[in-house]
Amino acid sequence: MRDDFTKPVVETLAKRVGSRCSNPGCRKMTSGPHSEDDKSLNVGVAAHITAASSGGPRYDALLTPKQRKAIGNGIWLCQSCSKLIDNDEARYTTATLQLWKANAEQEALKEIETLSEHGKLSDIDALKEYSAQFDRAALQDSLRGCGDYKMFAKSLGELIELLNTGVIQGNSATKRRSDFANDKWRSALGDVYHEVRGLRELYTSLVRSGEIDESSCTCKFRNHKMYDEFEAKKRSIVLILNDLLRDANLPPIRGVS
Repeated sequence: MRDDFTKPVVETLAKRVGSRCSNPGCRKMTSGPHSEDDKSLNVGVAAHITAASSGGPRYDALLTPKQRKAIGNGIWLCQSCSKLIDNDEARYTTATLQLWKANAEQEALKEIETLSEHGKLSDIDALKEYSAQFDRAALQDSLRGCGDYKMFAKSLGELIELLNTGVIQGNSATKRRSDFANDKWRSALGDVYHEVRGLRELYTSLVRSGEIDESSCTCKFRNHKMYDEFEAKKRSIVLILNDLLRDANLPPIRGVS
């Protein structure tokens, strides 16, 4: 017999993370409008951290049925990530999922706090902060040189968080991209967001396949077949942002050296 979540638990799990997937490598929005005006779409799943029944992933026999179907044993994910965690139990441990959940809830809270704090910040002032935060080695220094893979990945993650929440390194820095009043600039920042996510997803796939060894120096990447694509993606991010900055009469940031 499965110890399934009740409807209130499912709804609360989704709301506590702003209806976004809790996987830090995904963060996909899981709800949106249906083609029919009185309906909405949902691609989210209230997944069990420890399985709902014996034999399932990460099953904990010490939990009572009440504990097993309590909100503390749940995590909100998109359908793809829900399947992912159950297909590789050794990689996606109970501790890992609990950390995902805690971080996703904290990120959702920061989004609310940031909106309150920066809701009246001008688009120009916000763009100045974006320019300062994107002016970093991860986008500008070629992977041909010596560097740290993990710092590169950390930097991309921080830029994604900035675009989504206005938060950088745990500190409220500016308003999120979706809060820009200027439609053109808001759209351009959306393009930047998708490009940065695409770059991080490409990087993550190479780490998972073993093609990138994060313990080695980035200079070894210069002979990799994906080197040119990486640099092209980084240039694309800088070009989109610089077009936006020029439109706002702000100085551009440096491109890939």
